[in-house]
Order: sequence, then C-alpha cells, then structure tokens
Amino acid sequence: MKDKTVFAFVHIEKAAGTTLNHILRNNFFPNYIDVRPLKNESTRIFKNDDLNVYMKINPCLKCISGHSIIPENLFVDNIKIKYFTVLRNPVHRYVSQFLHLVKIKSIKNDFEFFLSHSHFNNYQTKKIAGKEDLDSAKSILSNKMIEVGAVEEFDSFLLRLKKSLHPIKFDPTYTKKNITGSNAAKASLFDEYENEILHRNELDIKLYNYVLNQLIPERNNQYGQTVLKTDLERFRRDNVHTKTHVKNYADYIIRKVYYEPITGLIRKKSGMPAKGSY
Repeated sequence: MKDKTVFAFVHIEKAAGTTLNHILRNNFFPNYIDVRPLKNESTRIFKNDDLNVYMKINPCLKCISGHSIIPENLFVDNIKIKYFTVLRNPVHRYVSQFLHLVKIKSIKNDFEFFLSHSHFNNYQTKKIAGKEDLDSAKSILSNKMIEVGAVEEFDSFLLRLKKSLHPIKFDPTYTKKNITGSNAAKASLFDEYENEILHRNELDIKLYNYVLNQLIPERNNQYGQTVLKTDLERFRRDNVHTKTHVKNYADYIIRKVYYEPITGLIRKKSGMPAKGSY
C-alpha cells in the first residue's frame, strides 16, 4: 500500500504563520486543518495518536498546521509527512510575541516579567528540535524540511514552496494577517533591554543566521537565482490585486461548525480545555 502524503507546517508564533495558514487554507481546502494535541498526556506536543484522530475526522486530510507540531515526534505508519517552516529574526520575533501576548491579555504588560520566563528563550530552536539543541535544529531544518524560509524573504519562500509542492497546484498570493505592535514600540523595548534579549535568544540567533546565510542561499540556487528574480517580480506585481477567496468563508464555517467543536469535545473528555493551540 502506497504511503499517504500529509504536508505539515511547523507554525512558530509571530513568524508569518497566520498569513501562511490562510494561504494553505485557500490551496488545500477542504483538506486542511489547524491541529492541536487532543490528549492530556501530550505535554503540549502534537503526537501520533493525535494525527490518527484527525485522519478519522477528515480521511482526505492533505495538510496540517500547528504550534504544537515538532518533526521529531511524528512517526505514523502509512503516512509520509513532509514538513516546512518559516523562521524570523529572533529579536523581532521575541518582542513581537511579548506584544501579542499583552494584546490578547495572556500576560501583563511587564517586559521584565516576560524576560523572567525561560519558556520563551530560544523559542524557535525549541519549536524545531523540541529542546534547546542547536545542532539538532540545524539537522532537522536541513534534512527533514521540504522547504525552510524566513519572514524577511517571505515572498521568495512562497515561490520555493510552490516548486517543492509540485505537481500540486499552489497559489501563493496573500494578504498579511495578524500584524502586532508598532515598530517604535519594538525598537523602544530593544533599546532598553538589548543585552537581556540577545542573551535569551543566543541559540535562535545562531540558528537564524544558519538559515539566512546557508540554507536559503542553497535553496535559491536550486531554484535558479535568475529565474527566482523574474518569478519574484511577477509574483509581487500580481499579488497587489489579491482578493479574499470564497474558500475563506467556507473554511471558516467548517472550522467553527465541525473541526473546532469536535476536537474541543475530545480535549474536554481528556481533561484539557476545549480551546487553545496546545
């Protein structure tokens, strides 16, 4: 029996993930789901049993996305999982996450309180490797991802992803979503807490530089630098006229009427809150 392919977006907070999720919904609807752990013993990580349940909820599932997806934790029989992800400048991402959590009232507006929580340290490294292990994160990005990108070259990433997904038809056009905080607010925090921020993101900075200076140039060379430049100019010209897809509305209804209620019930039976990404 031929293995079924499922594409999996490792969604790192405040790294263009919401925008990419909308692109994925447009392209994989109705066989795309934002996934989350379904069992209390999951320890905030999306695992094999969770994926098996989602495959029953939608047997035609082709693409998943989630904050709790860590590549090293999924090994499902007869399913070939193809991962991709987007990283962001660690300093910008770190500050944006703080501002976002304040905005949604998850934490108090106290940056020193945020700094005291090691959970947010080297966040991108831990999202990829499941732990603060730079070498492991580099290896996973190099060997287990069909595509890796950075927010700072998002359009180029989308074109490379389109090529990696071939022969699947993929429309990368988009409108930016979930933008948090003013640049002035971010700059002010960095100016005041520069050393503390850099110290807490030391591994992430090394990982980001590895992606920016080695992985992305390699992927661009594989695409073809001249071809990429031409395709990028055309894409940016066409993307100006992006409109909301009808699929957005249909996807919203399915999420709110089917996926979220049924997974919420499963989570509640397991002693977890119905809502939440983890």
